[in-house]
Amino acid sequence: MQVLAQLPKASRHRWFRSMTSTQALVQSIFGNLKAYDSVHLLKGLVDDQGLPLFDTAILTAENVSMGHPLTILNEPVPASIDIFLSGPFRIAVQCTLMEQDAGKCSSVTWGHCNGSYAVQMGSQERCYLTDKGLRYWEYIPMVFSWASNVNHSPCPLQNNFQLVRRIFAASMGPDGKFSPKRGHAILVYDDRNPSFKKGGRGFEAYESIRAALRYPTLLRKCSWQRLIEHMRSRSALPWLTVELEKKYGL
Repeated sequence: MQVLAQLPKASRHRWFRSMTSTQALVQSIFGNLKAYDSVHLLKGLVDDQGLPLFDTAILTAENVSMGHPLTILNEPVPASIDIFLSGPFRIAVQCTLMEQDAGKCSSVTWGHCNGSYAVQMGSQERCYLTDKGLRYWEYIPMVFSWASNVNHSPCPLQNNFQLVRRIFAASMGPDGKFSPKRGHAILVYDDRNPSFKKGGRGFEAYESIRAALRYPTLLRKCSWQRLIEHMRSRSALPWLTVELEKKYGL
């Protein structure tokens, strides 16, 4: 019950009970690490390039939250971060499992935008979100090499929208000021998912956004397989890793 309580029912996705639910997997792993006061066992885990993922954060149960709200963007309903580690050094994690991309911009999905960063469809600004008072393009030039005062086709946010949110959550302060020393974002993916292999949509979205970052190490990636093998090497919750093998083959 302690694990389930960490993510209220109102915050659960429609397919939370599905075998392919990323949210359920996140809760199973990070929720149990938190409940059993074992978050510190993430120390030493490295990303795909050998860079440390969690060593600079305060690794305590109190510092880990699921569904953390991102409030600096002036969104009517603040975006929620899958896993967030608070403290002097902050880490924002985006988790995927069966997803085929890195999180597209909903403006295109809902037909408010044609996928370009340009004045269109009766808007006053180049971005539909800016037109509605959201602050993405106010912050983007601080963090990325994308200029806000010129057109882009396609819009650089189109296929990596969720990753941009995680980077903002880690590196932007509540006052809207950016610091590369404040934290970093992590993409966690399933190594068996073709979309996150070279040439796949998820992989290409990750690579394109990392190439545009003024400080590329603000974004890192790690597979579920690497994370769980690290847990096994540290004898972290062995009963859980056994069940993850049975249910997900991880």
